[in-house]
Amino acid sequence: MTDPFRSASDSAAHAAAAAGPESGTDVPSDIAETAAPITLLVRQDCHLCEQAIEVVQQVALEQGASWQQTDVDADPELRAEYGDLVPVLLVDGREISHFTVDADELRAALHIG
Repeated sequence: MTDPFRSASDSAAHAAAAAGPESGTDVPSDIAETAAPITLLVRQDCHLCEQAIEVVQQVALEQGASWQQTDVDADPELRAEYGDLVPVLLVDGREISHFTVDADELRAALHIG
């Protein structure tokens, strides 16, 4: 059950913490972590998620950012909080967008983070 007093930033932090090494782009160590970390919340059989993964892979590689994806259905709290919004894009634990990922918006968020 989701805590009604939990802020959106707490939920985003939980999502980022729950994100495991499911997949992501391996960034060379000399450029890794030069941008804020990206977490993409997804679920299986989600065509919007597949499109978002492509955008995140491209932008993360060009910006030297690490990223990971997390299946919201693997965590009851994430499913309750974000299940109807996937894909959900988090940058440095902050929710940036849901349903779609815009490459320019992601680039901007990486430079703000």
